[in-house]
Amino acid sequence: MIRGYYEIAFVYGQSTYGIANKVKEYIETKYADYPIKIKLCDDSSFRAAKGSVGIDDVVENEFERAKSAIIFVGKDMLTYSFPIDNFQPPKNAHSLSEIVKDELFGNKSQITPTEFMEWVNQKLKFTLSQNAVFEMGHLWTKLSFDNIRLVTAFPISDNSFKMPSDIPTQYLFYCKDNYFDEFINNQITNKVLPIANVLNDETYQVDYKDLFTNEELEIIDSPRKSIEQQFEKINELWTYQVMSLQKDYERLIFIYERLVFLSYLPYSGGYDRWLTSAMQEVEDKNALFYKILIQIKAYINAGQQRGRTIGNKFEIYKNIANTLYDIRTDLEKQKITINPLIEIYLNDYLGLACRIAVLEFRKLENVITFKESEYLERSIDALKRCSDIETTLSSEASLLWSGYSIYNIARTYQVLGNQNDALNHMANACDIREKWLTLSSLGKMPRVFEHSFKAEFVITAMNAITMGCFEDNEKNRVKIKCEETLETLKVIKIKSVAIVEDTIRKFESSLIRI
Repeated sequence: MIRGYYEIAFVYGQSTYGIANKVKEYIETKYADYPIKIKLCDDSSFRAAKGSVGIDDVVENEFERAKSAIIFVGKDMLTYSFPIDNFQPPKNAHSLSEIVKDELFGNKSQITPTEFMEWVNQKLKFTLSQNAVFEMGHLWTKLSFDNIRLVTAFPISDNSFKMPSDIPTQYLFYCKDNYFDEFINNQITNKVLPIANVLNDETYQVDYKDLFTNEELEIIDSPRKSIEQQFEKINELWTYQVMSLQKDYERLIFIYERLVFLSYLPYSGGYDRWLTSAMQEVEDKNALFYKILIQIKAYINAGQQRGRTIGNKFEIYKNIANTLYDIRTDLEKQKITINPLIEIYLNDYLGLACRIAVLEFRKLENVITFKESEYLERSIDALKRCSDIETTLSSEASLLWSGYSIYNIARTYQVLGNQNDALNHMANACDIREKWLTLSSLGKMPRVFEHSFKAEFVITAMNAITMGCFEDNEKNRVKIKCEETLETLKVIKIKSVAIVEDTIRKFESSLIRI
């Protein structure tokens, strides 16, 4: 899964900008294949906390997306002292002044300036200034100890730098230490996967368990958030992630990985702004993989205008179908290998557009020439291609996708009047969507997505029962499963999750008939 760039904050002071920037350039070169972003932060930004703006607000805004931080410590961040525990008094009780006199002069009557400075350097201790400790404490609260390191711009000995008592000494490095390199390497390689250009990778797999981190799920699924706020949080997160990406192939794969969830976002509210932002950021607008997305977006926009006059819908869907068919033909002629994720969505929306074009054509009063059978055959062919790819991939993600492909094949067979194939595929789609309920990846998604997948199963089961796909025993079992599934949806606040509301209403109104 492509999830946006991993952000590391480099905090520098007046004397450490040059070192921080040099380390930044070194890391960006060494880890060029990794999706990392290094943000340089002047430590003076902490001083923006004034009046109604607290330091917590400053830290939250300045380091909102940071996952870890390196604090480059220069002498401008330090205070110096002669801590009393640096002096070792003899067993007999001498005063501090006597101890200093004995250590400095011994049997001598006078000492040289060099001898005095040597003694000072032995006794001198430096530590973070109180302001620095206070400011960094807020940063540690946000990111935790494990994700932050102090790095001095000067060599340190074991006794020269005194850490605050609650900060373990192992969190301190000299910028040229090998241990510092190890920390950076672990922060990046253990938490971020390199991104390669996988647009033409025929072996690419998607794992929806990695769609959100546990921390992101906790924020999205907060009990304090309404359904609308949960959708908005998803939109904000995806918008930020896709805007952090730097290459077209990253943006395109990011979009294709999330297309399956588009139908669950409410039509109103602008919760698909992440998609609009992502497509605007793509630089090569002539790329075939981008042109596929243009047609998918046009299909989605047409579907969102239900009940509204948007011109001749037949022409809209026919043009989408024709364009996608031409793109597929062009790819085949050029013998371009395609990432299976892209090939699935190319054929999925080709199949959908062909079928809807036929249905819209049948609503027209003026008879025009249109080869219905040709478009329905294209629909079946395209959707079966999806199913074949999904079977080959044999993953949880492909099981999610196949629940749509098989369902839509059944719908197209219905339009063709092929009842036997329609029944078989609808029963198969119901079986696949029932398996959705136990997928491990579903448990790693926001509740608004989980509820929608459950509703999709109930919708398919209702269609299968109504069509007569099952014998009585299986029909009763599926009906009971639907009732159990809907009970889990009724106890939540389902307002604005349109597919859930529609499913409950349709199921309850059809109980007498099924």
